[in-house]
Amino acid sequence: MAEFEKLYRSQVAAVTAFFARRTADPQAVADLTSDTFVHVITSFGTFDPAKGTVRSWVFGIARRVYARHCEAYRHHQDKVLRLAGRRPLESDEMAELADRIDAERAGRELVAELATLPSLDREIVELVDIAGLKPAEAAHALGASPGSIRMRLMRARARLRKIANHERSQGDG
Repeated sequence: MAEFEKLYRSQVAAVTAFFARRTADPQAVADLTSDTFVHVITSFGTFDPAKGTVRSWVFGIARRVYARHCEAYRHHQDKVLRLAGRRPLESDEMAELADRIDAERAGRELVAELATLPSLDREIVELVDIAGLKPAEAAHALGASPGSIRMRLMRARARLRKIANHERSQGDG
């Protein structure tokens, strides 16, 4: 249990920030973060350090939690159950999450700007450039080869630079 607590303490801020870049709803951020760590603790025994770092493993779980959340939301499945199952946040918890969400505002704006990239490229840029994973860790989280991730990251960054340069030149005129 001490091992899980150490993992939780080292990763909870990064996972919370990951979700805060995706939604401005403090309750959703809290729920997604909780769901992620429920999955982490229930599958803690399956972590294999030979396959990657704990950080990349946790981010892989967070990605799957978010994907499931989006799928359920898109199809409006079990809305009543999801709402009924929420633990109301205390005012101090709500304020703390609101502060974290505000702190990630620039990250949300960047994620929105990444919309010009294909889905996988967006995820790679976010995991490496925003969340701070190494390309090999991002590869593990995404279930892809490190070489393909490095190549896609290089191309995605080049496309983003081109877009930024174009927008700057449009702003000057």
